[in-house]
Amino acid sequence: METDRRRLVAERIAEARRAAGLSKGALGARVGIRLWLVDRIEAGSATPPEELVEQIAEATGRSSAWLRGEDEGPSAPASLAAATTQRRPATGTLPEPAAELAELAADQADIGRALIRREIRLEMDESPVEAESLESGTETQPPRPLRPAGRAVAS
Repeated sequence: METDRRRLVAERIAEARRAAGLSKGALGARVGIRLWLVDRIEAGSATPPEELVEQIAEATGRSSAWLRGEDEGPSAPASLAAATTQRRPATGTLPEPAAELAELAADQADIGRALIRREIRLEMDESPVEAESLESGTETQPPRPLRPAGRAVAS
């Protein structure tokens, strides 16, 4: 019987997460657990503690009683039904998964630009002699300034 209850809780948590439009990672971030644990809970191989069920209920807009299988009410919460009839504000905000992807893409672009700047600096700092010595593993002396021999410097 316990495995049936665990399976029901797992299915309802997965259903609530999907209905709320959350990825497993986003749900985990909201309730303070890692993605792998959300995955195990939804697979039924881990049983969430009561406190975590409460946090998941809050994050998904469902009742904890429904998640635990104690309430056979409607599968979609009233707040979700009301939210679907309202228009999304025209503030330019993206749904959470799209916002996460946009943030990751921006981070990746920043990293790429930093790497390019670093490579350019390295190319500008290395003279051909230094590059050869780095490749061969030998050290070279810095070049001496060239001055014509025997001439006095005019002042």
